[in-house]
Amino acid sequence: YASVAGLQQELGLACTVHMPFLWIEPASLNETIRQASLASLRQAAEVTRAVDVHSYVLHLWGFTTGQVVSQLQDPAQHQAVVDVLMWQAGRSLAALCEIVDPAKLCVENLEDSLFDLALPFIEQHGASICLDIGHLALQGGSELNFLEQHGDRIREIHLHDALVPPSGGQQRAGDHLALGQGQIDYAAFLEKLTELGFDGPVILEVNSQADLEQSLDQLKEYL
Repeated sequence: YASVAGLQQELGLACTVHMPFLWIEPASLNETIRQASLASLRQAAEVTRAVDVHSYVLHLWGFTTGQVVSQLQDPAQHQAVVDVLMWQAGRSLAALCEIVDPAKLCVENLEDSLFDLALPFIEQHGASICLDIGHLALQGGSELNFLEQHGDRIREIHLHDALVPPSGGQQRAGDHLALGQGQIDYAAFLEKLTELGFDGPVILEVNSQADLEQSLDQLKEYL
């Protein structure tokens, strides 16, 4: 990371850090797991201190939390579990805000439906938002509406295309696609960013060199 910092100074690059998210559960009801997750996240913040970091992207809950919530059918049980999960998530966010500037700590909206429930304590702690428009599309949300509602708190954007087939269709849903391979109107999205004066990082979050090149080709007129 010291080498990255040197390159950053030489080339004038902006840098962001995506905090660890595999095997991480900051909202875990198992307190040992939550504390271990916090230790891993703290370590990530510590080892990147040499770099001038614009934003730290955080998954405030992990895959297991989303799976557990999706399986709870009884409304009362669902609400009780979600309430405790969000309480744990809020505790973890508060702890991380003690070691990272809250304004630089960006909670990402994930593929599940929990993000809106986290908004009160995101605002309470002065944290920011990382908008992932592919994840939002899979949830049936509108990226333009999200910008209107949360534009003043969004500090980083993950840009990729997504495919959301009609209900009951045979086609599989997917995100992290190259721009132009899905259904997102990224042109309208970028125009809205310009209108709002957004000047933070926009990360092309795709999975291959070919997808990166295709996405950049789609963005030529905006660069």
